[in-house]
Amino acid sequence: MTDYISGLIVTADLFMQNIQVTSPTGGTTITGAAPPRYAFFATNHQRNAEGLIRNAEALSWPLMDETRRCLETAYFDLTSGTSLASYDMYDWLFGLVMPGKFFRHRVMCTLVDATPSIRNWQGAPYYDNGVVVKNKSYWPKRTVLGRVLGGLRNPKSVCGWIGPLPAPTGKDQNGAVIQGWIGINARRLDVRVPIIRLAKPLEALGFTEESGESNVTTINEIVEPNEYIVASGPVAQPGQPKPIFKGIHLELVPTARLNIGQSLGLPTEEYRASLDFEFSTTPPKLVRCTLFTLPVFVTAPPCVGTHVMFRRQAQMRLREAVLVKDLKGTYPVEGNVLFINAMGDGEEVRLATLA
Repeated sequence: MTDYISGLIVTADLFMQNIQVTSPTGGTTITGAAPPRYAFFATNHQRNAEGLIRNAEALSWPLMDETRRCLETAYFDLTSGTSLASYDMYDWLFGLVMPGKFFRHRVMCTLVDATPSIRNWQGAPYYDNGVVVKNKSYWPKRTVLGRVLGGLRNPKSVCGWIGPLPAPTGKDQNGAVIQGWIGINARRLDVRVPIIRLAKPLEALGFTEESGESNVTTINEIVEPNEYIVASGPVAQPGQPKPIFKGIHLELVPTARLNIGQSLGLPTEEYRASLDFEFSTTPPKLVRCTLFTLPVFVTAPPCVGTHVMFRRQAQMRLREAVLVKDLKGTYPVEGNVLFINAMGDGEEVRLATLA
């Protein structure tokens, strides 16, 4: 049995745990008669509605009051035939939810559907769409804004969504304030996997062909206990201005979805995202960083306590570290690891925009 089939079986079993099916009514085995009809009842609709309310609270949903009122009576409206909700709401109340990006997509689509004032937005046309609601915005964590701004202190990560973040500035194709479902254009990085080039043992320790040491000198230095130290990491550069994140700006760009989107009747507009920073200088300096690519962040496991390392290796790593302010004019050598000193206050967010 494949993983795909196993996943479908698990999903079907969870769905059956959320419903009650009545016996067929009005059916007969006589040829030409009406087929039997079954009635499905959601047995856990209150729990499912409560779960969506908790998600909205965790995300600081800006239209919480009307969303709660809608969800409290959603199942009654459905069974009485007065519901104006979409199939996203029906599936959620009946517990028919798929895993992964489908679950993330369903959570936000159902929240929008459960908010009558914005229900006309309908479901997100693409899985990577973010959403702007009043003065807040939410972005899937695998999109460029989700990855870059997920490191801020205030936003939360809930069911694959990063938010609340400030609503972006900019205008849509009609010149109006940007609201609703938003598609962000960002180029994916061409990351070569696996990386097959490995440093030679002596190169990894900081020895180079240009250093000119003899083999005897190199061996003596490696086996000398005093050459192994507890190295301290890079420190923040004194006097560096602190960058403060001010907001998101979106600019409408020609879209790559034109052919596919038009043929399916879906929106085709996409936006280029930029982040605005203010530096604590006199006078304050405003800088806008445009996000052209979708970054990939790899986090090494943290060291537990301190440990010794070869002195020459430590000096090599610190010597090669590049300050965030110097990144714009730095072009890394292909195949080499670029070390960046982002120890300054607020520099980790600015670094993410340059990744």
